[in-house]
Amino acid sequence: MSSAAHPVQPSFEWHASAHDRSQFQVVFDYSVRQEGAPEVWGLRPRFRVDLFLVAPRALEVGSSASPKEAFFEQMTQRTCLNVPDLERFSHGDLLDLEHYLALGLDLGARRALVPRVVQEVKLFAFWINEGLREALKNEQLKYKRDLKSWVELVDGFRQRHVEAVKAQGGAVDDEVLEAVLDADAFLSAILEQSLGWAAVAGRRKAKQQMALRLRRPVASDRRALERHALRHRLLKKRISQILYLESHEIHRHQIYRNLAAAMGAGLAALFAETARYYNTVATGTADFSLRVAVFIGLAVVAYVFKDRLKDLSKDYFGRKVVGSLADRESRLQLPYVGPVGEPRAVDVARHQESVQGLGFDALPDDIRYVWERMGGEIARGADTIHYAKELWIEPEALQTLEFGDLSVKEVIRFDTTPFLAYLDEPLTELAQYDEVDGVVIRKAPKVYPLDVVLRVSLGPEGAPDRSVQLDGFRVVLDKSGIVRVEQPLQRGRYRWRIAS
Repeated sequence: MSSAAHPVQPSFEWHASAHDRSQFQVVFDYSVRQEGAPEVWGLRPRFRVDLFLVAPRALEVGSSASPKEAFFEQMTQRTCLNVPDLERFSHGDLLDLEHYLALGLDLGARRALVPRVVQEVKLFAFWINEGLREALKNEQLKYKRDLKSWVELVDGFRQRHVEAVKAQGGAVDDEVLEAVLDADAFLSAILEQSLGWAAVAGRRKAKQQMALRLRRPVASDRRALERHALRHRLLKKRISQILYLESHEIHRHQIYRNLAAAMGAGLAALFAETARYYNTVATGTADFSLRVAVFIGLAVVAYVFKDRLKDLSKDYFGRKVVGSLADRESRLQLPYVGPVGEPRAVDVARHQESVQGLGFDALPDDIRYVWERMGGEIARGADTIHYAKELWIEPEALQTLEFGDLSVKEVIRFDTTPFLAYLDEPLTELAQYDEVDGVVIRKAPKVYPLDVVLRVSLGPEGAPDRSVQLDGFRVVLDKSGIVRVEQPLQRGRYRWRIAS
């Protein structure tokens, strides 16, 4: 059955934070679910995100001769799937690995399942990683309620699967052995960390569990700690890679530029041929000498200006056509292995982005209204940048990926380093009156606000929006970098649905 026959429910979440001293990041979660969906959203649910950056002139946000290129250079993006909630994993079942091991010495059948088994093992390991991360966010953390089940799953994986793989020795393909051992090492490391943080929080049972499973000397010197951290990062990268989306850029600009060039060449040729035609038919007429003079002149003009006319028309058509396109367009694909072991690239989403500079007075009314509610105090001469993106989820991926729901996570990091060179020193002196000491000189922080207003709208492809949400946050900067990220507005305060 086509995916269009299934109602789906799209949803959207976001949060902003300081990634480090020089970069702030915004994380977007675009989700589509089938269970309990109340309405049909067409072939592809559409998410549109508009980010308006409002900055004081001191930041020189719009100082580049090419702000579009500068914006993309200062921005990095990463897209992946959020870990799907697979019921079988909650019971510790790895069906593909178990099937693989049950095949015994049927090496041909085993070999065909290798990519599928490796995928399942890595997905299971990263699913546990995300579960532990969520458990540790609980301020009222309890070992029995929040951690015990994860400890049992990790121990069960080692007893049921790791030991079974080791027992079969050389009959196990190298890729499967490597994936299982990597998963075992990764799960041991993240479980140790989770129990450690729980123990620091005063959870006695977590401390006891951590002591029981300590299987090696504690890394204490600098080099040992470096190796330990590096090993953990490499393991996490190898495991999490299973959910990363590959971006394949769609180059429409070059296609349309070539079409525009062809139109320009055709127009120039038409002009030249028209002049040649009238020059030919003029021969033999009564006023032959006059017509010949006129049309020879036209022929000379056509010859001289043909190439220039072609360039001008190509430039005109190019600006008209290409100007209406997104600055960047890409197709997001997940390398996936199906039930019988066949690798394929699954189209998960399509993505478009555009950037333009705006005058402060050109801010849309709803964006200006929300910015004012944020307590914006920037002068009207502020630099503003509008970053727009649209993302379409491919519902057919829901069935292909066997996940039941689909959630794309996009992490955008924006580098503020280019702005810092224009800023004053981070402290300024103020003369103030104190009741005890009289007039005193105090050093006050000198900071600069970079306000970001966010508008998110959801709707079916090719149809009006069905819901709109506006939010905002503020990145506070000084000469040294990012001081903090604030959220002056209550999340979700400006949100409404549109009757369909």
